[in-house]
Amino acid sequence: LERFTFRGAAAIASVSPEVTARVEAIAPGSRVVTVGNGFDESLFAAEGDRRPATPPYLLYAGTASEVHGAGIFVEAMPHVREQVPDARLVFVGQGADRSELEARAARIAPGAVTFLPRAAPRKTAAWIRGARATLASLRPDGYTAFPTKMLASLACGTRVVYSGPEPGRSFAAAPGRGWSVDYEPAAVASAKVAALQSPCSEDDCVG
Repeated sequence: LERFTFRGAAAIASVSPEVTARVEAIAPGSRVVTVGNGFDESLFAAEGDRRPATPPYLLYAGTASEVHGAGIFVEAMPHVREQVPDARLVFVGQGADRSELEARAARIAPGAVTFLPRAAPRKTAAWIRGARATLASLRPDGYTAFPTKMLASLACGTRVVYSGPEPGRSFAAAPGRGWSVDYEPAAVASAKVAALQSPCSEDDCVG
């Protein structure tokens, strides 16, 4: 079905070279245009409304589906709360894994995780500005892409904790951008604790 759809399309918009290569492998000869990722700089910027940062929170904004593996951030919360007892994890968005994440959070980290529905970009930006760090992930054995949310987060002056493969791994590891860690709970927990205990300043963050 994918091959039929790709070959019949007048043009296919791809978000990355990796996705372009995947489409071309499935349907050779398809007309694919790599348009890349982006965000609205008029909404996602350092200046603007900010959610209260007390108690401190980490933010996962956007889609949480099976390819993202956002459950890794829930799994890390018990260890995080041992070191930062009032730490919170906030999900803003939707996704196929949402109900499973809610059940897991209630089971292993009761009271530590808040789930909110998808919000308008301006409200999401306020959540980003108030966070100690935003969170992004991709399963190492799954879909290869670059999480655009990392660009939006840095534009708001908030660092990122990224767990997953390239190309996001090298991006998040650059000085001032945050933490890039293996896709496993202990590494993720350590990065989250570091973010919670080291607020971002104008001198050490990339905006």
